[in-house]
Amino acid sequence: MQYSGIELDKQAGDELGTSSLEVKRFFMKRLLVTGVSGFLGWNICHATSGEWEIFGTFFSHHVKIGGVNTIQVNLINFEEIKRLFQTIRPDAVIHTAAASDPNFCQMNRTESRKINVETPVNIAGLC
Repeated sequence: MQYSGIELDKQAGDELGTSSLEVKRFFMKRLLVTGVSGFLGWNICHATSGEWEIFGTFFSHHVKIGGVNTIQVNLINFEEIKRLFQTIRPDAVIHTAAASDPNFCQMNRTESRKINVETPVNIAGLC
C-alpha cells in the first residue's frame, strides 16, 4: 500500500505490532470540521473520509458518521475551543458551524454574534 510516498505493507505493520491501517493513520493529517451535524459539515466529512483523520464537532444534534471522531463542543466557549485544538492538533480546519436560522438570529442577536462572528475569529486565531 502506498501513502504519501511511504510504502506501507502488512509486514511493516506486523513489525510495529500494528495493522497497516493503523500505520496509515499515523501518517494521516488531522482535519477538524466544526458543525458536522449540519448539511455542509456532514458532506465534507463524507467527501474527505479515508484521506484525513477527521474530528468533527457538534453542539446539540449528535450525529454518527463512519470514520469520524465526533466531539460535543460549545464553540462559544473559547477555553473549550482552545483545549480542543491542543488535544487534536489539527493540520487543517473547516469551520461550518453557525446559527443559520434567520428568525433565531434576529431574535437572539447576542448569541448569534458569538457563534457567527466571534467564534470564527477565535478559530482563525488558533490556526
